[in-house]
Amino acid sequence: MRGFADFDQAWKAMTQELVAAWENNPPPTQQSEPRFRCGEQVWWVAGDTQPFDPDLCESGVIFAENYLHLEGTDHWGWQYGITVHIDSPSGDWLHYALAWEYELLERLVAHVSNKPSQPSKN
Repeated sequence: MRGFADFDQAWKAMTQELVAAWENNPPPTQQSEPRFRCGEQVWWVAGDTQPFDPDLCESGVIFAENYLHLEGTDHWGWQYGITVHIDSPSGDWLHYALAWEYELLERLVAHVSNKPSQPSKN
C-alpha cells in the first residue's frame, strides 16, 4: 500500500501505472470482477505487525478501481484508490492510499458494500 498527501498525487500515480501496464502488458481477455466497488467503505490494518484491533484500523472509501498488471509477475489484478478518513490513525497526514486487492484482502478488518442485495428466490 502507498499513501499520498493529496488527490492529484494519488490520481497521477494510478494513471501512470495504468498507461504503463497497457503499453507493456496487454490485459487478458477475461478478467475477474473486483471484490470492492467505488463508494464502499473499508477498514484495514496498516502494518504487517499491527494487531487486528478495530480501534487501531485505518478506514476509508474506495474512489477508484483499476485492473492493472502486477509488476514483476505475469498476472493482472485490481488496484484501488482509497480516500482515508480523517479520524483514521494516520488521517492527519495521509489522505489517499493505493492498495492492490490482495493487499487489502490480507489486511481487511471490515467492509461495507453498497451493492444492492439480491432478491430471494422462492
